[in-house]
Amino acid sequence: MQVVFRVLDINDNSPIFRSSKYIRKLSEGVSLGTIVVVVQADDADIEENGFIHYEITAGNNRGRP
Repeated sequence: MQVVFRVLDINDNSPIFRSSKYIRKLSEGVSLGTIVVVVQADDADIEENGFIHYEITAGNNRGRP
């Protein structure tokens, strides 16, 4: 029996963000749903390894969605 593995890609490239910082100031009356920043990154990996997931993990001190 012969088993052959073909590696298509490994997750060896880190995402490269198009900006090193994303800082925005908002007025208190900004409308719900307003886009305040667009974060972009590129990853040279292919398929699943090139997928980038963004997540806000802190900053909402009042617990609102």
